[in-house]
Amino acid sequence: MLAANASFIETFGLGMGGVVCIVGAGGKTSLLMHLAGEGRSLGYRTLVSTTTKIMIPDRVQVDALDLSGHGFVGAQKQAGIYVAGKQLSSNKMMGLAEDILWQNTRGGDLTLLEADGAATKSLKGWLQSEPVIPHFTTHTIGVIDIQAVGQKVADDLVHRLDCFCRITGAQEGESVTVEHLQNMVTHDQGLFFHGTGKLLVYINKVESTEDKYYAKELQASLPEYSVFMGSLKMQVIFANSENM
Repeated sequence: MLAANASFIETFGLGMGGVVCIVGAGGKTSLLMHLAGEGRSLGYRTLVSTTTKIMIPDRVQVDALDLSGHGFVGAQKQAGIYVAGKQLSSNKMMGLAEDILWQNTRGGDLTLLEADGAATKSLKGWLQSEPVIPHFTTHTIGVIDIQAVGQKVADDLVHRLDCFCRITGAQEGESVTVEHLQNMVTHDQGLFFHGTGKLLVYINKVESTEDKYYAKELQASLPEYSVFMGSLKMQVIFANSENM
């Protein structure tokens, strides 16, 4: 296997002024924080927030944390990770009002938003109101857990099981297939429902020979999409499956 491109930001084509929404299941928060760390290393003032509800990041992972609901307008002076939201409980936060979020994006270099909820499950279906994507988004990244292939379609694997079955054609109790994941991406109410800006697919957890086989099959079934694959656990990303 050839060496992976270590930079997710470069491979995705992100950069200064980007407003990136991360949707899907099976690694959204890990991708969010990995991109934030890369942004800091590049000297970016990186704003991290959500349009739904997320766990409050560990304070040791970030440079500044504001849970007042107002954010950092005018206060992002140095490179770093700036987490902004409104506290809901001791460990959960919601995002900023859209107008306040917009103001905050103008004060930094890169904005990263977790824009979807999956209740820590590997796959999900979507309600009409999901995901929540601001109109000023420049990139929407959809995360897919390739290790879901072969697992049983059930509540413990899939968030909003009924919605998932409706858009993928899957039946409860059968095994997840690559075709189900393809349908999840391409359906009008699937992964990129409400997606805005450039639409990017990241196939996560590509860590074994079997994972690579299924990931390549999924990529080949999505010729109209920009599809990347790799492993957040291993911190690798590939833009071309031939390099794996």
